[in-house]
Amino acid sequence: MKKLKTLTISLLALTALVGCGGGEEVSVDYQAVVDKAIDNRAIITYNNNPLIVSDDESTELSGERDEFVVIATSIRVDGVDVGLYWTPNMMNAFTFLDSGDIHKEAHPNYPDFGEPDRRVSLTVTARVGEYESASRTYMFDITAPTTVRNYVSLPEAHNIPTGEAIIIEGQVTRILTDYNAAYIQDANGVGFSLYRLDTIGDGGDLTLKDGSRRKLQVGDYIEATGEKGAYNGLQQLSFITIFTEKDKPEGFPAQLTPHVLDETFFKTIDPDTQLPVLPGFEESKYSGQGSLVKVDGLTFVEFRNVDNQVLNDAQVDAAVASSAHIMIKTMLNETPVDVYLNYHMGKELQGQFVEFIRSLGAGEKFGFEGVMGIYTTLQLLPMAAGDLYK
Repeated sequence: MKKLKTLTISLLALTALVGCGGGEEVSVDYQAVVDKAIDNRAIITYNNNPLIVSDDESTELSGERDEFVVIATSIRVDGVDVGLYWTPNMMNAFTFLDSGDIHKEAHPNYPDFGEPDRRVSLTVTARVGEYESASRTYMFDITAPTTVRNYVSLPEAHNIPTGEAIIIEGQVTRILTDYNAAYIQDANGVGFSLYRLDTIGDGGDLTLKDGSRRKLQVGDYIEATGEKGAYNGLQQLSFITIFTEKDKPEGFPAQLTPHVLDETFFKTIDPDTQLPVLPGFEESKYSGQGSLVKVDGLTFVEFRNVDNQVLNDAQVDAAVASSAHIMIKTMLNETPVDVYLNYHMGKELQGQFVEFIRSLGAGEKFGFEGVMGIYTTLQLLPMAAGDLYK
């Protein structure tokens, strides 16, 4: 085995070496074209440099540094577009993320700390129509990280300083697709926000256990790696780099049960956090932000905008049409509770929530079941049809 050996030659220069056709029509030797393509050193790179190894050598990629290689999926040779087809030796050996129109990042699925290193490979073939090159295989020795990765529970994640790299897990409860945000929750009812999802590959696609990828769905149990962040009181995972499906822990409930909140919760403010404290979390003083909650007995008062100005019906309609945030002011007996309609849910759903409120009779009570958010103060965040109900 040897460490990475690269040529310090830019991809731009390599592209120039390939050349392109032009001028008079000439017959094309497609077999020669695909053979030339497979020999092009730009088809696989590390740190923007071609990866050069002989057939009996392997390249070491370090799990400590999360190293990866970039592969080309096509290349232009003598004026001909040649497809490059890559096959790992095992389905779950790599996670492939888009990196431009004709490139993908190949991230090894590294062993965890303490697990043995392993050898994997990528085999590539160049093709144009029925013409195909001989295959070429690149061997990799992927090494486990030498330190324990920072796995933390969701309660711990709420108290970790911002900027620290962490790994968390939980079941997806709500997704705000247009905002690239989602919420997860653990078995004990602690929730957490994920933002932004589109820092990962194809707009936040989830890597499944079989190595395939699809859009995130409510109910998925996931593991996410990123950086602890905070925004106006909202604790969140930011700069997400890894997003994978995971088996639920033993004993995880088949269905998550929301915390049932009453007026006492909203009107009792902790002097240290200046927020309510979720029942059962008095020691940690967890407010419940990011968790599923259920609140019955709400009474509509008025609509307001983000500047706290009261909106009449025409202004509410204009706010929906122009994709503006809308605050629903409500009372829970004698205590005010805010319901926040984030325009990132889309005009259709936001409009449905507005019409739901308008359908209420004078003094008629309604309920909420969904995620509790925070923007300086706690807010109820409808994000899915049915989050508001009579």
